[in-house]
Amino acid sequence: MRTLEGGCSVPIGVETEWEDGDILIMRAVVVSLDGSEAVEAEEKMVVKTKEDAEEFGVVVARMLVQRGADNILEAITLNRKTVAEQGDA
Repeated sequence: MRTLEGGCSVPIGVETEWEDGDILIMRAVVVSLDGSEAVEAEEKMVVKTKEDAEEFGVVVARMLVQRGADNILEAITLNRKTVAEQGDA
């Protein structure tokens, strides 16, 4: 979420589960505000350290961006700017 600059108001979902002790499976999704667009990614990686976990998150974030998440996130950012300019209407 940090790599994608997401937070509690951005529709980003992440689910993880351990497989065979040190293999982490990560599933992630970025969804447009109206739900009409979504980009998903799923990947496995051996994770033994905090650094491995950080790297894994960046890998999955890049996969999402390559699949179009950057366009969805840009539209959300533009929407926030418009709302703010209109006095949070």
